[in-house]
Amino acid sequence: MLLRQQQLVRLLAHRDQLAAAAAQRQARLLQRLAFTLMEIIVVVAIILILASAAVVVVPKFLDDANLGRAKMDVKTIEKAVMAYKVKYNDYPQSLVELTQRGQRDNSLAFLERSAITDPWGNEYIYQPSTLNPNTGVPLIMSNGPSTNPTPIRNWSDNF
Repeated sequence: MLLRQQQLVRLLAHRDQLAAAAAQRQARLLQRLAFTLMEIIVVVAIILILASAAVVVVPKFLDDANLGRAKMDVKTIEKAVMAYKVKYNDYPQSLVELTQRGQRDNSLAFLERSAITDPWGNEYIYQPSTLNPNTGVPLIMSNGPSTNPTPIRNWSDNF
């Protein structure tokens, strides 16, 4: 009987050792899976550096995109003006005429209403009486953003 008690005590002790070893393994595994405070601070610092770089770069890309859109809009308006001239043998008196259905034949508009507004919310400038001496095309332009001193025009060389 004493022998059995000793064996039982040894078995219980061995079981406790195994349980303690398993708990230690589990604790080490959890420790390896968790991030340290220093690792989290480094990751947040990297994200902040990237975000600050984006804050500096993104507005420049947006400005360039708006300038490109304005140049394309001016060319589109010029083509609509020329199509109007071909159809009615005269230039429209305003850009709004290009956005309305044909009054003579109820044809579709040459442009949508939103097409005569530049990316900065201003209406494009159209001067039907000011014709290019070389091409005879009326002046179409946008003053662009306040940061751009050069207006965007259909007569300029930057197209």
